[in-house]
Amino acid sequence: MIVPMPQAACMLHLQGNGVIVGLGICGVVINATSSAATLMGDFRTGYICLAAPRAMFGAQLVGQLLGAILTPLAFMLFYETGQVWPWCWCHTAGDGCGG
Repeated sequence: MIVPMPQAACMLHLQGNGVIVGLGICGVVINATSSAATLMGDFRTGYICLAAPRAMFGAQLVGQLLGAILTPLAFMLFYETGQVWPWCWCHTAGDGCGG
C-alpha cells in the first residue's frame, strides 16, 4: 500500500511536522532504491563471474546489516572525542573551529 506523505504524517499523529516526516520517508525510499540498484549491478557482475545469486544476496545483506550497526557506532566514537563540529566548514580561522 502506497501512503502519500501528508497521510503518513497524519498516521503518526504529527501536526506541523509533515515536511520532516515526508523528508524522512523520502530518505528511506532513496536508500532502499539505491541498495536495490547496487544489488542489481552486483547480480550482473556475479552472472559474468558465474557466482551463485543466493550467495551474493546473502553477502549484500550481511554487509548492509554490519554497516547499519557499525556506522552509528563509529560516529559516536568520533563524536565522543569532542572534535566533531559539523558547523565548522562555514566558519573562518581563529574561531576555535580548527580552521
